[in-house]
Amino acid sequence: LMTQHHENQQDEDYDAEAALQQTENDELEEGVFRSMIDSIGWIVKIQKAAFFPIFQTHLLPFIAPLLEQKTVPMLRGQAICMIDDIIEHCGDAAQELVPLFLNHLVQGLEDPSPSVIQASAYGIGVSAEKCGAAFDPFCQNALEKLVHLITISANVDDDEVGAARDNAISAVAKICLSREGAVDAAKMWPMWLSWLPLRTDVLEARDVHARLISLVDSGNPHVLGAEYGNLALILKVFATALCTFVSGPFDAALMVRGMFASDSLCPCVVADVVVFDLSEAEETGEDDEDMTLLSDEAKTQLRELLAKLQTQLPGPVVQGAWATLSAEEQHGLSQL
Repeated sequence: LMTQHHENQQDEDYDAEAALQQTENDELEEGVFRSMIDSIGWIVKIQKAAFFPIFQTHLLPFIAPLLEQKTVPMLRGQAICMIDDIIEHCGDAAQELVPLFLNHLVQGLEDPSPSVIQASAYGIGVSAEKCGAAFDPFCQNALEKLVHLITISANVDDDEVGAARDNAISAVAKICLSREGAVDAAKMWPMWLSWLPLRTDVLEARDVHARLISLVDSGNPHVLGAEYGNLALILKVFATALCTFVSGPFDAALMVRGMFASDSLCPCVVADVVVFDLSEAEETGEDDEDMTLLSDEAKTQLRELLAKLQTQLPGPVVQGAWATLSAEEQHGLSQL
């Protein structure tokens, strides 16, 4: 694929018809490559550290060149997905390669391809959680690039860009939670809250919204704000997540995880997903639990959290925050 891509760029006779034929050939080859990465991902998840020597001896020499910036975006994104899986599931065995991997992940945040950005952002978040102090030299640079990426893509109406942004927002939360000594929590948590809810990558959205429930439940002062000043925004995030569905089929949305459904593996493929509101979702007759941005477990936790806030916070604070919600948002929370 890389060889043909280079040859096409040099060929003066390369026309539209040849391009169409090449596209069909590329799609076939891409499908085979994705299937290979998916299969290896399953092996990594099951074998964990026992697989690392095999990866290091037989696969790393093949994968390493694909991590370079000049690589075709699809191949680079898939290669990054593989190293994400290695970091996430191979434990201490993979630590020796963390600096090499993280250099490529941080570079990937600035790639023109949303799929490369998405895989890189996911890997940054996993590295923050799994790599301990080895992540610290990369922490500030990665965090700055993530914030920049999230900011510049805020108003881009594109599902692939949205999925990449969702993974970047999730990565920021993982950094703040796992490497809290290396970040300005008073600055980062309110900023992170302002980016919610997530709307495109269903599984990442569910994970992030569950984290928000946990942060509020534990009384994180930076999330709640001085004198619970962020409560209105928090309620709005939950209400919007409850009232927002992702059109499907849901199986397509799960392709954002590279066909791994609820398993924790790198997002290798971005699906075509469309956001629509609660009333439209009801008209489709789709299974609500499959479509929502909050899991059933998170909904139960949210119901308990709202009851807790209502009994433990000052009445005027709760009433004031509730009054800022629209009638639809109030209805969504009331129906929990």
